[in-house]
Amino acid sequence: MKNSDNEPEKTEVEVFERVNRLKIKSGGSEDSPDGVISAEAIEEADQSITEMCTDCPDLVNKSLQNLTSTWAEMKENTSPEKRKELAQKMFTDAHEIKDLSGMCGYTLISEFAESLRDYILETTLTVDAQRIIVQAHIDAIQIVHREDIRDDGGPLAQELKLAVQKAIKQHK
Repeated sequence: MKNSDNEPEKTEVEVFERVNRLKIKSGGSEDSPDGVISAEAIEEADQSITEMCTDCPDLVNKSLQNLTSTWAEMKENTSPEKRKELAQKMFTDAHEIKDLSGMCGYTLISEFAESLRDYILETTLTVDAQRIIVQAHIDAIQIVHREDIRDDGGPLAQELKLAVQKAIKQHK
C-alpha cells in the first residue's frame, strides 16, 4: 500500500534460515562456519584405504576381466544400441581401474585406464581402426598388471607408452 503518491509501497520480507545438513554430516555445527572432521574419522578412512589397497591387484584384475569380456562381446556385436551399452560398461570398468589403481599407487595402470576411458568417451567405437587403439590400451593394462609395475618408469613402461601412442597416431 502507498501512504502517499511519493512514497513507494512497503513490503515485508521474511527470511528463513535453513539448516545446513551437509555441514552437520561433515562434522560441522550451526555455530562453526566450517565443517570439522575428527582425527578418528580420518584415521578410519586411511585404514579403510590401506585395507582396500592390499586387495588392489585382485580388484583391478576383476575389473580388467570384466573389461576384456565386454570388449570381446563388443567386437562380435554390430547392433548400434548394444554397442552403445557395451561401450558404457567398458567406460565404467576403465574408470574403476583408473580410480582404484591411482589411489593405490599403480600410476601406470591408472594412466592407461584413464586414456582408454577418455577414448571410449570421445568415440563411438564403430570403425575397425578404433579396435586397434582400444586393444593396445587393454594389452598395455594387462601387461602392467601382470608384471606388477607400480610407477611409470622403466624401459617396459616406456615401450608400452610408445606402443599405445603409435596405435593412436596410426589409427585415429
